[in-house]
Amino acid sequence: WLKVDGRPFILTYHNGAHIDMTPAIWQSLAEGVKELGFDPFIVYNFEGIQVALTGTVDLEEAAQIIPYTDGVYHFGGSSLKEGAKFPAFIREHFQDLHPEMIVGGAVHVGYYSNRTYNRNVISHRHTGELRENFEFLLSGNPDFIHLTTWNDYNEATTFCPSYSDIGARLEIVKRMVADYFEQPQPVGKAGVPEIVLSYRKEIYPGEPLMLEVLPLVTQKGPKQGKLSITVETYDGEVILQDTSPTLDLTKLEPWYTTEVDLPPSLNEVAPMTLRVTAKFTGTNGESIEYANMPDILISEWINY
Repeated sequence: WLKVDGRPFILTYHNGAHIDMTPAIWQSLAEGVKELGFDPFIVYNFEGIQVALTGTVDLEEAAQIIPYTDGVYHFGGSSLKEGAKFPAFIREHFQDLHPEMIVGGAVHVGYYSNRTYNRNVISHRHTGELRENFEFLLSGNPDFIHLTTWNDYNEATTFCPSYSDIGARLEIVKRMVADYFEQPQPVGKAGVPEIVLSYRKEIYPGEPLMLEVLPLVTQKGPKQGKLSITVETYDGEVILQDTSPTLDLTKLEPWYTTEVDLPPSLNEVAPMTLRVTAKFTGTNGESIEYANMPDILISEWINY
């Protein structure tokens, strides 16, 4: 469905588990395809532990591969920050030799399978990591951005939204991508803010509790407002209650609640759940209440 100058766009994915893609094999593949009369726009995937950990590739190997490809990228499944250095590294070493080559960068949107860490991927820690990685990636001025996600339903490949996050991380990335490529932000609805409220959905007794409020920019939504957040037991004991200052809803900038420690009394009754509610108040006094938030599970300590 995507073509570059009329040529079908092919993005490769491979690693050592599939095939040891040596420069000789890649050259044979690229030349063989063209000999058959097919001229795709091929973007090569530099995979492996080196690029994931350092954002670099073997220069001698890359010098043999790049002449037989139209572009390069790194499949960013590791979500490691150093891997986001890949576009800048490639441009530094090969842009002058191959000025027409396009360079892609990857953003790891997240794994959404029903694994033990699934419930915490939309926390202030992980949405912050997502934004940090994206900003780090931009230093290489990528020509395109590859969003890495898979295994939403145990190997049945499904892109977002998944049941575990309702697409929150993808909505965040959507704003960052639109801003980077100077495209319009989502339209939204008049008077209705779009906000991601991030927090850990499972914590241990004694672990501190904090929530992140991240405005999602829209064209028609309110430009300013406050968010009040309450976390309490189902018996009505208030654990955290905080109200933001007036937020600028035209910027993707977070506000964090006060960090509180769970009362020792909750340690004695774990496992149990805490209820989260929020209320948005606009500059003209209009308000929206949000009561259907995911609970926070206070887990018992379990050692294996």
